[in-house]
Amino acid sequence: METMMTTLTNTRKALHDWLSVLGTAYVAARRERARWGAL
Repeated sequence: METMMTTLTNTRKALHDWLSVLGTAYVAARRERARWGAL
């Protein structure tokens, strides 16, 4: 049971990290697009 909880926690952490990375990339992409659109 302990290992299951650890796996679950690690999975949630990994998912959260992925969402953080994707969110950052999304914001950066929008910022770049806005800058190019202003040209």
